[in-house]
Amino acid sequence: MASSLRKDKIADALRELHHALINTQDYSEFPHILTSVINTLIPVDWMGLYTFGLPQNSYNVATNPGLPFDWNEKYIEVMEHDPVREKSLRQPVGGACIFSPKDFYSSEEAVYCYETSKKYTDTTQFLTLHCARTPAIDSGIAFYRTDEKFAFEESDRQTLEYLSPFLVSLSHTMMLHAEFDLKRAALETVCKSSKDLYLCLDGALNIIDLPQETEAFLRRCFKHSAWRILPEDILIWLKSAVAPRGAIPPGAGPWTTVCVLPDLELTMTAHAVVTEQQRTVLVLLLKPHDRKEDFAVLAKDGLSPREQEVLSYLPLGYSNLQIAQAMNIAEVTVKKHLKNASRKLGACGRTETLFNAMRRKSLLESASVF
Repeated sequence: MASSLRKDKIADALRELHHALINTQDYSEFPHILTSVINTLIPVDWMGLYTFGLPQNSYNVATNPGLPFDWNEKYIEVMEHDPVREKSLRQPVGGACIFSPKDFYSSEEAVYCYETSKKYTDTTQFLTLHCARTPAIDSGIAFYRTDEKFAFEESDRQTLEYLSPFLVSLSHTMMLHAEFDLKRAALETVCKSSKDLYLCLDGALNIIDLPQETEAFLRRCFKHSAWRILPEDILIWLKSAVAPRGAIPPGAGPWTTVCVLPDLELTMTAHAVVTEQQRTVLVLLLKPHDRKEDFAVLAKDGLSPREQEVLSYLPLGYSNLQIAQAMNIAEVTVKKHLKNASRKLGACGRTETLFNAMRRKSLLESASVF
């Protein structure tokens, strides 16, 4: 380590960092606090704490505030071919690396990554630390400089590795705070019970919180092997109905759709939720239920396809509003279809309509057998 960086100076910085962190309850302030303290040892312009889901197809980036761009949103454009990420995460936990622009000219993909990131930031020098690896996540811290003539040196890398035990612990703390913030937002705002099935997504529709119970349920239903990526049909619905412009509109929604599976039907309701840390996330609430009743045979009694579909939700106990959300129509239209179906079935009221529909279905299906 360079002689100018005495151990007592590092110890002072660690004490200052520890004091600042225990006096804040806002994990989003951690990058700002860390940057200001690290600057007393290694001058940097900004930093990011990266968390990647494994396999590495989801991510979250926490940066110090005041940047003229949202790197958590923009990073999706370069993540797949980011050589800094690839090399940093190959290091052992606690290992540090230095990068400069020349490291981006190893391939066309890396050049694209560098040129794309330059649209948002003039960053040219990188110093990274691999912070954590578990079966579910990989995380690292990156410090950035924008002055091409002010490159990181080997002494900076050694200093960062000297600090690594504390920084590794800090990254775990930040991830725990973030996870708690998401769970609190989901449970307090959307879920009626802690047993409800849900998952949280960011603005780019990456999964950022997937409870074990939800993952196990989805694996059973969809036979999907990589549950850090949503199935294509769910993604299409989210991109078209919920985030058509690539962002979650604050205050909009909720949005509901029904996914028909072989053994059950899955009602999915997406809620745009602002967490305590003022972060807009999408909470996807999952409600499995038995398959809807098929009343297609009632076409013989003059019921239209829409009237048959409205009736199919009655055995599930759906309200008119829930039926409207599931069918993506107005509630007044549901009432109209239900009224017409009741008249054609000679019924009065919701319960009698369902009873007559079930009886007529049984009679018509029995008659078709003989």
